[in-house]
Amino acid sequence: TVSGALATVLGDVPQVVLGIWLMAFGYLLMGPSPLLAGVLPRGSVPLVVAAMVLQGLGGGLAYTPTNNLSLRSCEARGITVDEASDALSAIVNMSFTVGCLLGPLLAGLLVQGVGFAWATTSFGVALFVLVPPFLPFLCNAPKRPQTRTRPAGERAEGLLVNQEPAAAEQSRGPRESC
Repeated sequence: TVSGALATVLGDVPQVVLGIWLMAFGYLLMGPSPLLAGVLPRGSVPLVVAAMVLQGLGGGLAYTPTNNLSLRSCEARGITVDEASDALSAIVNMSFTVGCLLGPLLAGLLVQGVGFAWATTSFGVALFVLVPPFLPFLCNAPKRPQTRTRPAGERAEGLLVNQEPAAAEQSRGPRESC
């Protein structure tokens, strides 16, 4: 995918931060934010579409590297993929479920209390403000291993590169840890 390739170029942590900030900017455009009054037109359908595109793009960029970061963090602590995969899957599913439950409730309360423009502004500002305190934790995440380009057919970690999917599956053998 584009997001996976971009994570290889940028690095996982910078891509997560970029994705979160794109989502934040999308929230500021969605209202549009009263902080940007006079700069952005109100009630503009193209602006709302652009905001939603930024939010979707940012979400994809932010989410894609999180699985790799989680697995590398487990590996750094001596936990294999087989040991960690169920717990990580449960954490991701629980996070999405809690977000689906609390997100609309919180957003609805904010919209009723302060209006749509200020509600989207508060989400956008929260995303901008909440990233810097977590940067020390993100920056201490295990680094992506260096990769090199291999000629077609050369073995790479138990897989034959550039094979048909069925042939690659047959050559894989037993599943290894991280």
